[in-house]
Amino acid sequence: MNERHQAVGRLLRRWTGPLVLGAAGLLAVAAVAGAAIPDSDDGEIHACYQKNQGQLRVIDAQEGQACRPSEASLVWNQEGVQGETGPRGPSDAFSRWHDTEVAATTLAAPRLLELAVPDGNFATTATAIVRNAGAAPALITCQTMHPSGDFDLAQATLAPAGQAGDRQTLAMNPVGFSDGPGTVWLDCTDGGGDVMVSWMKITSTQVENLTNTPG
Repeated sequence: MNERHQAVGRLLRRWTGPLVLGAAGLLAVAAVAGAAIPDSDDGEIHACYQKNQGQLRVIDAQEGQACRPSEASLVWNQEGVQGETGPRGPSDAFSRWHDTEVAATTLAAPRLLELAVPDGNFATTATAIVRNAGAAPALITCQTMHPSGDFDLAQATLAPAGQAGDRQTLAMNPVGFSDGPGTVWLDCTDGGGDVMVSWMKITSTQVENLTNTPG
């Protein structure tokens, strides 16, 4: 009989701990449910993150509860509450290229390469390969310009044809704008020399905001 009583006692002791902990958990949930979580005015949820051990607890900020020095404060919106979505900014890109060699001109229309763009602000990159086909050194200047008049120049002195340095790649990076449908153009002049231009490309990326200031 004593052995039976001892077995029953061990069984009761085995279940007492979980039952007490479960009751404490229910009381904690009931206390949280009665608090102003999330805040009644702005729907925010306030919590404290224990820096060393990582525990997270929700607090009622409207009742003056605050995080301890050993905790980091966290705030987030109630699920489903979010700010207004802003308008999508333009991010379109426009590009045009020409590979075949053509002779450099005098920076006068018609241009070596033209790219049509709509109204907006643009950041542009333009490249061209220039080759001296003459027997004397040549100075080549390439220019890329926006409808707004904003432009960039690239310049090189080319060695005579057949010598090292008779070919180079020039790059330009202007920024500017167009008040309506307009044209971004690329052109090169060799000052009466004999320079050929090939592998030209203009790429203009439309951006929402543009700042272009002198250094």
